[in-house]
Amino acid sequence: MASVTITEVMKKFGDEPVLQHCNLQVDDGEFVVLVGASGSGKTTLLRIVAGLEELTDGQVMIGDRVVNDVDVKDRNIAMVFQNYALYPHMNVYDNMAFGLRRQHTPKVEIAERVTSAAKILGIEHLVKRKPKQLSGGQRQRVALGRAIVRQPSVFLMDEPLSNLDAHLRAEMRGEILKLHRRLAATFIFVTHDQVEALTMGDRIAVMSDGKILQVGTPDDLYQRPVNRFVGGFIGAPAMGFITCDVVTVGDGVVLRNASAEVYLPPERAALVAQRATGPVSVGLRPDYLRLCGDGGPAGSGTVLRGIVEVVEPLGADQHVMVRVGDASLTAKLPRSDRLQIDDKVTLTVTDDVGVHVFDSASGDALS
Repeated sequence: MASVTITEVMKKFGDEPVLQHCNLQVDDGEFVVLVGASGSGKTTLLRIVAGLEELTDGQVMIGDRVVNDVDVKDRNIAMVFQNYALYPHMNVYDNMAFGLRRQHTPKVEIAERVTSAAKILGIEHLVKRKPKQLSGGQRQRVALGRAIVRQPSVFLMDEPLSNLDAHLRAEMRGEILKLHRRLAATFIFVTHDQVEALTMGDRIAVMSDGKILQVGTPDDLYQRPVNRFVGGFIGAPAMGFITCDVVTVGDGVVLRNASAEVYLPPERAALVAQRATGPVSVGLRPDYLRLCGDGGPAGSGTVLRGIVEVVEPLGADQHVMVRVGDASLTAKLPRSDRLQIDDKVTLTVTDDVGVHVFDSASGDALS
């Protein structure tokens, strides 16, 4: 296995930059996820690591070897594609064995590797079938098996679960994580789904407009986003935002607009007051919003006054969209809170870790 080091990688299509100064260190045996919206550059970066795209500037290392000018077949990587890329005229065994045959691997070794990979993936009974006779999940397992038999230094996966239904996606997430633990291999996994990123990655690199905005553990990104984009992208339901003025009240600071008053602990409030140059964007995590009781808001003192717009029942919980001034916030509430559309409600925050403050102009985190 091997590490992957991406240093100041840039890519242009014509005069259009699609990757800008990308830096990422993937340690040996680590599972790193590249996540971002469509067009963020995540697949292009993966293809550069694979050697399927040429970089415009910068350097890629696999292990201790610079691979900028190394051919794809000599990089010792295996790639799993979004569309499976199976040969329709070949059965499962031949699809998995194809790459080994191209490398002139002895037949006995091919049989051993294919049989072992099929057993790991639970597809031994499918080896004589052709792709058209397989379900989507089975085809994905074959694509994974074809990668496993090559025994590569690095596994590269380009949105491999996006063609599967929700139930099968969840199942295959577990299978890929089991595979990673079993092989102790280096994985770089591309997805647009932040739930996949949070549940699968040892670390996550969030990308937007060809830039890597933040790299960290799932907890780092959820609890300490560096800017508004990362805060809004990571987490489900998504963080909601309201614009507030920074107002001094006595010895303290409150973030206030016509419908909301948000209080922070003294140290955080002082930091916001010091850094803010005007109105701020306050991000609120749905998991930390609750209805105010008859006694008023909880100890935080925060109040958010609004009107219920949407109620989405989800078994024991419900997602409630509340219009607060000209913004819309989602609160994850227990079903015991019986709410109807157009109800007037007051929300509070149960813990200030659910509150994030960003500069309205730059989007950078202020505390």
